[in-house]
Order: sequence, then structure tokens, then C-alpha cells
Amino acid sequence: MKALLATVVLLSSLVQGGTYDLLWKPKAGQKLTYALRVEGKTDANFTMTSDVILSVKKVEPNGDYTLGTTFKGMVANFFGEEQKMPDEPEEVQRFNVRGDLIDPEKPGEDDGDVVGELMSRASEYVPPLKSVAVGESWKHEFAAEKKWDLPKAIGTYSLVSESDGKLKVSIDYVEQSGVEPTRAKGFAIIDAKDGALILVESEIKNLRFQEGTPSGTAKLSMTRK
Repeated sequence: MKALLATVVLLSSLVQGGTYDLLWKPKAGQKLTYALRVEGKTDANFTMTSDVILSVKKVEPNGDYTLGTTFKGMVANFFGEEQKMPDEPEEVQRFNVRGDLIDPEKPGEDDGDVVGELMSRASEYVPPLKSVAVGESWKHEFAAEKKWDLPKAIGTYSLVSESDGKLKVSIDYVEQSGVEPTRAKGFAIIDAKDGALILVESEIKNLRFQEGTPSGTAKLSMTRK
């Protein structure tokens, strides 16, 4: 009996001591399609849905990769009126092994919109560079962006659990200044096999839609098809 108990304790300690590499390991030619949905609430409600297609163009020996991103079938609903948006051309960018953008934006490139940039930052899952165990946390500092008038923010992430080859990571994003700092809480589900994103959900508060209007909230989800 003592031997059996000792074996159980040993196995338990081995499981608890296991670590996971959460970095995505893309392969050239790989294509991932996600269903994106955003629900916003301010002085008026709106929704936006779209497919997001990620195409891996190249993977370098050091883990850096070139990725094409395409938004297709985008539908927006403002004030109860549905509007189908034209498909956007593929955007090709280079990222390092952690998913940070390598190539700086070129002068004259489309600035996009501050709301989209803020929602992207607030809901972003940033993996750790080293393997972590369930219960471990790590942080990522988002630099202030003068172009977007966005202050510095801190993202705190924790590996919550592992089940059936899927890893759940909590997301907690907080701006570090401002009268009403934007905050977000959510989670990501990661494929333990290759670190690919399966699902991310985030609820964002104090979201600034445009100057002179009340801040609002938004819920964002992106699910792999």
C-alpha cells in the first residue's frame, strides 16, 4: 500500500511539474481561418463579423515567419442597418518567433483606425518566450503609440489549465494612464501540439470610439473554423 501511495504521489508531482511551450510553430503553406465577431455598445449598438484568413508564406530557421492576413465577408451592423463591406487585399507582414511585428510601417501606409488598433491590443494573446507550467503568469508591456494616442499598457497572462491537448490562458489588459483607462479581461485556447490559436474571447471596457463621445464596451471573439 505504501508503495502504491508513493507511486501516486510521484505521478502527481510529475504532472504538476510539467511545462508547456506556448509559442506558435507555423509551417510554410499553412492556412488558418477564423470567424471574427465584435459586439460594441456605446450610445448605439453595433456588430461586425468577418472571416480572418492567415496564410503562412515563409518560416525562417530562427522561427521568424512571414504571414498574410485577409479579411473576407465582412458585415457591419450600425443603428440596425446592415452593410456588407468589400473584401480587403491581403496584408503580408513579418513577425518574430513570439509574434511581434518585425517590419516597421512605411511612410504613407494606411493608418487604419484607432478603435481597431485598441481592440487588437486589448484582446491580444502574447505567449511567453519560455515554457511555463499551469498556474504560472507572465507580463507583456505594450508601448505607448503616439500615432494612435494610446498610452502604455500592461498585459498579464496566466496558464490556467490543460485539457485534451488544449491550453487555456487568461488575459488581463490594463492601460497605465488616462482618466478612464481601457481594460480588458478574457482568455485564449491554444493547441498544445503547435501553439496555434484555437479561440480568443475578450470583454473590453472604457473603449474610446471617437473623441467627444462616451466610452463604451465591446466583446470580441475569434474562433478557428
